[in-house]
Amino acid sequence: MIRIFVPHPENCAAFSVLDNMPVKKKTKTDLVDCVYEKSSCKLNTVKSIIESFIDELRSSLENGYTIELRGFGTFELRERKGREAARNPKTGEKVSVENHSVIVFRAGRDLKKAVWDLPRNSDNPEIVDG
Repeated sequence: MIRIFVPHPENCAAFSVLDNMPVKKKTKTDLVDCVYEKSSCKLNTVKSIIESFIDELRSSLENGYTIELRGFGTFELRERKGREAARNPKTGEKVSVENHSVIVFRAGRDLKKAVWDLPRNSDNPEIVDG
């Protein structure tokens, strides 16, 4: 699935063309700040913990582990088949792609329930099947 992001004309916020929902981002710094505000830990401690958590996720995935975070979701590796007739989107050149691993995230039941009824963009309530 490919998502294309274009600025919304009224407020210049980015919207996904695929589903007309606003694109909101939280960076790692934003997450650190949120956890810092909710905890009694020092900022450097929170940064260190979050960095360690992300490093462990990365290391586990690199070593072939599936990561299950109950109530949130599962990160797992899947093998994607290669093909000989692929194209470089930048140059249009034909290239072959070998079999390779990709990371897939499957949302957990609690997370799915939490986002099920999120409000859609009121400017265009049409639901796009994706």
